[in-house]
Amino acid sequence: MGQALAAEMPEGVSLTEPDGGMFRWVRLPKGINASTLLPQAVARKVAYVPGAAFFAVDPKFNYFRLCFSNSAPDGIQGGVHELAGVIKEEMAKLPLRADIYTS
Repeated sequence: MGQALAAEMPEGVSLTEPDGGMFRWVRLPKGINASTLLPQAVARKVAYVPGAAFFAVDPKFNYFRLCFSNSAPDGIQGGVHELAGVIKEEMAKLPLRADIYTS
């Protein structure tokens, strides 16, 4: 999954390298809400867990978690490709401002 994410995700999307567990964190640009983006991803047969619920204080709505333990490598590659397409489409709607690509 790490290789697929690195190859497919557009500039402005940040990824974590997990130390353990079965999830990777993804941070989207500020102007994108992972919860509202989820239906578009599901329509392309990709699911993730919106990250806001995992922040005890000051939830971050532009984060989500991807599980890498329950799919075959070819399924992960195809899913990441579809997910990147959804994110790129959403990023194209954002205003052209450098500050939305941080935190």
